[in-house]
Amino acid sequence: MAVVHRTYPIPGSGGELASAISELFRRKNACVSRADIIAWAATGELYLASFLCGLPVRMMRAEQYAIREYHVPMNIDCSDYNLLYELLAGSENAVGVCLHLPDSDGVLHDTWVGRQLIFDMFDFCRDAIG
Repeated sequence: MAVVHRTYPIPGSGGELASAISELFRRKNACVSRADIIAWAATGELYLASFLCGLPVRMMRAEQYAIREYHVPMNIDCSDYNLLYELLAGSENAVGVCLHLPDSDGVLHDTWVGRQLIFDMFDFCRDAIG
């Protein structure tokens, strides 16, 4: 399991983002630990939750710093974004995706996330811990 700060549980009960990242690395024939994949996915989900579900930015930042300290950077760059989005959304042409995101109380919500915000999240994750 990923090492994260204890103020907030690891999000992603659906595991959509972690599954997409795992499949991306499988296709790239790269060996990445499951814990690092979960940490990267948690960073992205918390980023989205801070925009869409009212999660305080300070909680998201605390998790980001803890994840950066204990996990390796992910070798994902902009050239991987389209495939990662397709793996996440199920189609390259999808206009968005429904993810399970936490609010400030840790309650998960089915939340619609548009394509551009997903790509912004990829940038944030790459810059935040990669």
